[in-house]
Amino acid sequence: MAKFDLPDTLSYIQQHVQHEQVRDERRLLIDTHVIDPRHGSRSKPKIAYIGHSEGTTQMFAMLATCPELASKLSCFTALGPVARVGNLDSRVLKLLGQLYADRICWFIGLRRGFLLRGGMLEQQLFGVISYLCPSLVQVLLTLLCGPPKSRMRRETTMSWGAHEPGGSSVLNIAHWCQAVRHGGFRRFDYGSAVNLKRYGSTVPPLYDVSAVPSTLPKLLFRGTNDALVASKDIEWLCTQLGMPVDKIISLKGWNHTDYMWEPKAAAIVYPRVIDFIEQYHSKA
Repeated sequence: MAKFDLPDTLSYIQQHVQHEQVRDERRLLIDTHVIDPRHGSRSKPKIAYIGHSEGTTQMFAMLATCPELASKLSCFTALGPVARVGNLDSRVLKLLGQLYADRICWFIGLRRGFLLRGGMLEQQLFGVISYLCPSLVQVLLTLLCGPPKSRMRRETTMSWGAHEPGGSSVLNIAHWCQAVRHGGFRRFDYGSAVNLKRYGSTVPPLYDVSAVPSTLPKLLFRGTNDALVASKDIEWLCTQLGMPVDKIISLKGWNHTDYMWEPKAAAIVYPRVIDFIEQYHSKA
């Protein structure tokens, strides 16, 4: 994702937006018969990036390996920023890593996906189960992401159950299990022989987060109940980024998914994100 998908997605968005701008300018030129001196020479627009959880991981990894790609961004907002996870508090995720769940899945033939959802009928079924058993949703949330700020409304549990957990590829889960065991923020471990061919080393290299340009404006949020973003790991991340820990906006009592499911998120978090983007994106 960090090496190919994310850079290509940013380039696609830039090209699409630029194309729309040129098309609008042409329409204006036809309607008014006025020639804009900037026509035909407009530079590619910059992108305001907002990432949550693994969305922040991908951005950190991309900028660590290709810092020059920061030129495509006007600012970077990280909700529940995740890079190093050696100290996470989620007992379930820590147990999956320590029990080598990734290798077990591969050994038993589970190689297509991990907790993938089926069709609409299956989503509705899990939604109904979550609606009928809201306490089960509360327990799952707490075990995976930490205790939420407030108890989820019954109507919301139905939506949650229809979409969460969202599933992932087995290789992605394997990478997270490796991160839990190794404790560092490094590339995928294919084994000594393949690592030597891919990386020139038997051990996968670490992502150099300190290479992320300090000139890129960043806004980081962390919940105090976030089981995936431990205090030691966020302190390490801040040191790598060259920013004081107190610059991170701390949300008391929030867990890893409250950015989406907490009813007060629209009043507490979203306005700050919008103000931040307006402050820097308009200057880009």
